[in-house]
Amino acid sequence: MCSTRNLKKIFSLIEWFFVFFLILSTNSVYFVSTSGWIRNLITYTMYLLPVLIGMITFILLNKGMVSFSNRHVYFYIGYAIYFSVLIFTLVYPYEQNMKAFIVRFLVLPFSFLLYFIFLKKNNGVHSFFRKFSLLIHIIAVVALFFWIFGSLLHWINASSSLVINWGTTYKIPSFFGVYFETQNMQVFGQTIVRNTAIFTEPPMFSYIIIITLLGDLFYLKAGFRDIGFLFIVILTSGSAFGTSIVVLIAAYCYVRRLLVANGYYFTRQVKQIISITGCISIVLVIFVLYNRIVNGGGSVSIHMQDFVCGYQAWINHPFIGNGLNNFQSIADHMSVIRLGSNGNSGISSGIVYVLAYGGIYWALFYILPILLDLKYNLMKKSDFVIVDIIFLLLIIFVEVYNLTLTLLLVMLIWQHLLDKDDRQLNWVHRRKSISNTEIGK
Repeated sequence: MCSTRNLKKIFSLIEWFFVFFLILSTNSVYFVSTSGWIRNLITYTMYLLPVLIGMITFILLNKGMVSFSNRHVYFYIGYAIYFSVLIFTLVYPYEQNMKAFIVRFLVLPFSFLLYFIFLKKNNGVHSFFRKFSLLIHIIAVVALFFWIFGSLLHWINASSSLVINWGTTYKIPSFFGVYFETQNMQVFGQTIVRNTAIFTEPPMFSYIIIITLLGDLFYLKAGFRDIGFLFIVILTSGSAFGTSIVVLIAAYCYVRRLLVANGYYFTRQVKQIISITGCISIVLVIFVLYNRIVNGGGSVSIHMQDFVCGYQAWINHPFIGNGLNNFQSIADHMSVIRLGSNGNSGISSGIVYVLAYGGIYWALFYILPILLDLKYNLMKKSDFVIVDIIFLLLIIFVEVYNLTLTLLLVMLIWQHLLDKDDRQLNWVHRRKSISNTEIGK
């Protein structure tokens, strides 16, 4: 029998592999490449590792190292009932792959919850975010290097290419397999490659960066200067939505830091600075979105069409939806041009898919925990309010509903709710221990 200490070492090693493959499964170019064995490797690994983590947690539970509360038991029972109804409304009538759905939406969520229970009793959730942040920083540094010296200055040439299936099948330049050129953008009349690192498109890269920023700020207690690099990286992706979110995060951090420095008193000077910061943030967000509409109006137009098509498909069966992967229910409301051989028939909003396929009932899986957590954090005046708002925006405006990372974050929110009496609520309060000298820097 393995000792408890050895189990924890094994757990830490598995956790590193888990975080690594979790990032690769977030629509990386490897995950959507035409090489089926790569996708299968990532997929099956992402199914296996959480189960192993859950098994180790269960063993530690029997050793008394981890404990469940009654709320966890009630949640498991309630979720099992919810999932049973979901199976017979979303999957079974439409002859979809039930085994894959059960693994993805029953086995994985339970394993993730066990994972967070273990972290809470040992190293804390920051253990996951520390590993996640380190790997993303490495990816971002490599991507920025090749974006500057390869994509912009052309001092480094692409070493090979990779064929991916993302909307359509096409070939993308590869820089030694660690950086890929997937999309271009227009800046002042010039065509510039967008920095997407190893991901398929800017929204995916932005999603990863934003999650890293939130983890750094609210779990790892990073300062504003510590995350400045990621702000720069997300700007190079050319993502209007990602840039807007980053501006809001930066404004929030600045205002909060100002309040801490002034003892939470709204002096006249503080009010003026907050007003100016808010106005500048709003202007920057409007400018970014306006520039996106002018220079890339097709993308914005498609986003609007997605919501209209999704709404029309959802309204036919508002409570239980039209069935898992029943894309035809959405396509029936699309224009003929988008459904052509060279058209963009994909949907860019995750909530559109969720409502059209599973109706309000499936949407509860994503929306309910966020709203409950948001209500709780508003009552406690917690800084996690901004985390809930941003995650809700990501769920609505970016196609992330089917990502394993999204499932994990949803279960993290449930873990927060189940252990809400024990959680550390306020990032600013935790930062109060910083000396006044450091705050003034």
